[in-house]
Amino acid sequence: MDKDNLFYLHIGWVVITILLLFFVGAILGAVITPNTPAGTSTLIFSLPSDTPTKTPTLTPSTRPTFTSTPTSTKTPTATQTLTLTSTPDPDRHGTTPSPPATQDIFTFNMYGGSDSGNVSPYSDKWYIFFERADPGPLFLLLMFDPNPNLNGKEEVKFFIYDEGEIPVWPPKDSNLLLNLGAGSSPGFDRDGDLGNGELIWQGGPLQRNRRYYVRIVNGSTNTLQYCLTTQNVYEWSCSR
Repeated sequence: MDKDNLFYLHIGWVVITILLLFFVGAILGAVITPNTPAGTSTLIFSLPSDTPTKTPTLTPSTRPTFTSTPTSTKTPTATQTLTLTSTPDPDRHGTTPSPPATQDIFTFNMYGGSDSGNVSPYSDKWYIFFERADPGPLFLLLMFDPNPNLNGKEEVKFFIYDEGEIPVWPPKDSNLLLNLGAGSSPGFDRDGDLGNGELIWQGGPLQRNRRYYVRIVNGSTNTLQYCLTTQNVYEWSCSR
């Protein structure tokens, strides 16, 4: 064999050797997988085989759990109770003073009766009457001397009450009683004497077989002399 052919033969073996080494290195580099950081996906190439390779399993990350923490509940404090006190209506109720626990009461004939007497300053005078079986219209006239009601002061009054307002005598507070009638000043002075005060009430018929009360109120600083009558008179009709 000549020198030229021997040279080319050596070159051929070198090339074949290099190709074999390159091919073997490529195969080994594809099979051997370097360590990769956690959480990084790695693609693995392998030669075909009868045994399937293990498929990587993706494990879902754990979601944070939020726990609801109840807020503190305030304990309600004691509720304040508001007590309302009724204020007497001057048009429906009597005015001070109230009778004492030992208040006397007098009977009265609403059909033709009359009575007179005195009322001390800031005190009351009480009467009781029974409505007869055949009730009719009623009339009451209160005349008093001196007259504290001049110039619209209304310090002297009288009221009529049903027995339902006073189940037990004496009433605890006369100023809280609801009246069914009250004396009012006439439109003109009946006897022409302004020194005598006058109050009139007309009403009825009332419910039969029931008790009714008349209350004379002196809210002035004067001791009153009064005349209470059921007659429609135009002058003092009671004995003085």
